[in-house]
Amino acid sequence: MQAGFSSYAVGWTVSAAWDEDAPTLDAFGVVDLALELGYGRVQLADNVPLHSLSAAERDALQRKARETGIAIEIGTRGLTVENVRRYVEIAATFRSPFLRIVLDPMDCEPSPDSVIALLRTQVSLLEHSGVVLAIENHDRFKSDELARILTEVDSPWVRICLDTANSFGAGEDVTTVVRHLAAYTVNVHLKDVRIRRVSSLQGFTIEGVPLGEGIVPIEWVIRELARHRCCRTATLEHWVPPEPDVADTARKEREWCVRSTATMRRLFPGSFGSVQHETRAG
Repeated sequence: MQAGFSSYAVGWTVSAAWDEDAPTLDAFGVVDLALELGYGRVQLADNVPLHSLSAAERDALQRKARETGIAIEIGTRGLTVENVRRYVEIAATFRSPFLRIVLDPMDCEPSPDSVIALLRTQVSLLEHSGVVLAIENHDRFKSDELARILTEVDSPWVRICLDTANSFGAGEDVTTVVRHLAAYTVNVHLKDVRIRRVSSLQGFTIEGVPLGEGIVPIEWVIRELARHRCCRTATLEHWVPPEPDVADTARKEREWCVRSTATMRRLFPGSFGSVQHETRAG
């Protein structure tokens, strides 16, 4: 299992919602940060949509990957025929072994049966392109529903991107998710959280923390996935509570990247080599 860095590790910094004077990162900047932190692979997700780049810009990104030796994994959002075909082509061009996908478009919530029907129509494309479609457990489907989808589709070209925190939104903890989905998982998003009771004592808040500083049993997750010998890569992500000032939020994300990468180095020493890359939190 190789360690990687996601564009969602710096989700605020790449967000289009920032004002024009705020610090930002595009796809090239995310790659640069991953390299600076010492990663050999980076996952560019739907928050840096590669289809919006020109052909020349995508060529330049591929050239940068070749010259630096970094592997690029591709992600997208929205299970539609048009989007799957478009991003499978991009993934194949970048030699990404899988395409991570969040099923729900922003304006639609397809049923499990409609997901199964659409996925069946795309299996031949995936096989021909040599790209596995890795469905991310997000906020809506429970893990047993996702397992049923994979069982019904019944193809090695449709698998799981397992996120260690998303399924709290579906009322499930990570142990339940791993139990149902570990055998199908080709990529894991390592994300840590803490749960705190609100001041009124009537409810809880779930918020992100740097990797290894929360309640998610990260090492157990890695061991369980390793038992199935299917998960290829482990990708760092964050849920960073924003600061009032956008520049302060960007600095906070940067600091979290440094702290979380120290944990990733401990968990995956073979992914970083013997040379420790110097980084600054500021």
